[in-house]
Amino acid sequence: MAKSQVGQRKAKSHAKSRGSKGKPKSQGNQGRPTSQGSEPQRKSQAGPGQRKPSGGEEKPSNLEHLLDKLEGAPDEQHDAVTLGEIVEAAGARSFGPLLLVAGLVAASPLSAIPGMPTTLGVLVALITVQFLFRRRHFWLPQWLLKRRLKRETFCKALAWMRKPAHFIDRFLHPRLESVTRHTGLYAIALICALIGIAMPSLELVPFSSHVAGLALTAFGLALIANDGVVGLVALGITGAAVAVAAVMSLS
Repeated sequence: MAKSQVGQRKAKSHAKSRGSKGKPKSQGNQGRPTSQGSEPQRKSQAGPGQRKPSGGEEKPSNLEHLLDKLEGAPDEQHDAVTLGEIVEAAGARSFGPLLLVAGLVAASPLSAIPGMPTTLGVLVALITVQFLFRRRHFWLPQWLLKRRLKRETFCKALAWMRKPAHFIDRFLHPRLESVTRHTGLYAIALICALIGIAMPSLELVPFSSHVAGLALTAFGLALIANDGVVGLVALGITGAAVAVAAVMSLS
């Protein structure tokens, strides 16, 4: 009997020791999963010393969104806005929005400013050629970025663009995405490069820069909305413009 009681005591003590090893030593470990789960929330909130994403880093999804971003480009303390500020507001690393900005300016009354079609042509040619060579960051010369527009004139042009923007955005949605991706995307870039190269000469022909601006605008809208139908419309506008130019040159 004595031996059996001693054996039972040893079995109980051994079971207690095994149970104590499976328990956490402190309650602090129990809170670790909760703190790890809240880690992304703490990182998402930028602190005083952290840099918040700027507006230019967010790609516009439609025409009204782009106009909203462009309205923040002019500094109220200055009477002029530079092309560099416009590019930064649209997204200095985004091909589609930059193409759309160039097209909007060329199609708007701003294209009547002397030298503006040439400036836009150089801008389009530079970004498209760099895009074709797969550069991640677009380089633009300082003399181009320092080109100035009167703030009042720029704001009036934005207000003029607001009228058709809401109507146009109603028809934009992703479709025929093969036109705006892969091979189709590079074909669009090549066509836009040719348009940009031709724009300085179009400055001598009345209203021709507006047609080029419409084509660039349609291409830009197609890219930001992944709308292949709009891309095909842009191709149609470009083809019609080339045909009219050929007829005029022969006559």
